Amino acid sequence: MTTPILGITELASNQAQPEVTVNTAFRDLEALQYRALSRTTAAQPGTPAEGDVYILPASPTGSDWGSLAVNDVVRFTGGAWKSLAAFEGISLWVNDENIVVSFDGSAWVTVGSVRYTTGSGFVLSGATGTARIDPANGIYIFDSLPISDPTVAGQVWNDSGIMKISAG
Repeated sequence: MTTPILGITELASNQAQPEVTVNTAFRDLEALQYRALSRTTAAQPGTPAEGDVYILPASPTGSDWGSLAVNDVVRFTGGAWKSLAAFEGISLWVNDENIVVSFDGSAWVTVGSVRYTTGSGFVLSGATGTARIDPANGIYIFDSLPISDPTVAGQVWNDSGIMKISAG
């Protein structure tokens, strides 16, 4: 039997080697909770490291990735790639983009974020616009921000000149 959302194998009564099932579940949870190295790498890496995680883009290639579906989360463990189907609501940090993405049921979308880089102030970004704030120079730049509260939690919007982040 498996869990209804993640499809993680549950322990059976009097199961032989229960640690294998539990350890596999821990690795699946780890892959789906923390970070992916990239969501744009289509070519299967030749020398992946144990625990590497990727979100598959369109047309993945390679002996293992070539048969997998776009948007799958894949992790390298025990010398092999394991595919985990994305589900609506899962969010992952993407290392090579320094952003959080969330799967909306059909695609991975950028979640509104706040970043600070020394000397450049804050950068807030959402699906439909960006706001840059440099408090040292009093610069506030709003680029294509919606003017009504979006329905997406974390998205930046402009409320009569006051920048806000939507609660959803």
